[in-house]
Amino acid sequence: MRAPVIWISNAPAEVMDESVRRRFDYSICFERLNNGQRVAIWRNQVAKHGLEALIPEAKIDEYAVKYETSAGGISTVLENVKRMAPEPGKVDELVATLMKPHCRLMGVKDANA
Repeated sequence: MRAPVIWISNAPAEVMDESVRRRFDYSICFERLNNGQRVAIWRNQVAKHGLEALIPEAKIDEYAVKYETSAGGISTVLENVKRMAPEPGKVDELVATLMKPHCRLMGVKDANA
């Protein structure tokens, strides 16, 4: 029996052997998010986690510029912010504390570094 298979890889195509790459019928490469996309994701995730009172719109714009991370990174940081329930004046410091090692691990820009 034949069945379609979807392969997903986070590795750059260049690290896969050519014999593997030539077997793909179709491929899609997703580029890093641009600032507008990150703003939309921050906005969506802030709302999803009910953090509007702690993270105003101006901070969302600032975070999108500061942290060039993925949607998963944004979501993980905001899940932790919600769980830790910081005082309003401590949110910025907490986001920076959580984002710095994540950005370093992912090899993306962190304006605080």
